[in-house]
Amino acid sequence: IANTIASLPIHLYRDREVMKDHPLEYLIAYRPSPCMTAFTFRQTMEANRNNEGNAYALMVPDLDGRTVRLDVIDPIRVQPYRDMDTREMWYRVAFDDGKVGWVHHSSMIVLKHMSANGERGSRPIDVLRGTLDYDADMKHFSVKQLEGVSNAVVLNVPSTALSEGKKKALIKQFLDTYAESGGKVIVLEGGITAT
Repeated sequence: IANTIASLPIHLYRDREVMKDHPLEYLIAYRPSPCMTAFTFRQTMEANRNNEGNAYALMVPDLDGRTVRLDVIDPIRVQPYRDMDTREMWYRVAFDDGKVGWVHHSSMIVLKHMSANGERGSRPIDVLRGTLDYDADMKHFSVKQLEGVSNAVVLNVPSTALSEGKKKALIKQFLDTYAESGGKVIVLEGGITAT
């Protein structure tokens, strides 16, 4: 999935027009940072989103406040927080140098999978693991339910009294006929039924 997303052309648009001369178009479409191509940037962001449920890129400004590069941040090092007064999102980030800082949502590109709270995306691996665990539990439950069920065949014979020898002969004839048919369809005569 990450390779497919990374292969797609991505551009900055205003209305339906590509903003060819905009500085952010260069970052998004060609060179997000000095150490990453656009392909690698998109591939890494999508891989992070698929593995951790979230992908983060810090929008690094120059002295004039213009974004000059996009730095991918390991999602394990980011913790989202919502300011309860303003309802704005902030991100607590543990940077590579060991320092911890707070980044406002306006300075962060955030991609996430489905979310129950809009703040942190669900990890697809956890969702799939839950599905596989459920499937295994249901199979185990079904096998347990079948343990008490007998796979015997009951022959109903319309005659009221059969001698022990006739019962054994009837059972042997039924089993032989069933075996000859390869466990398929057999014809029962004289009102005999099999369950």
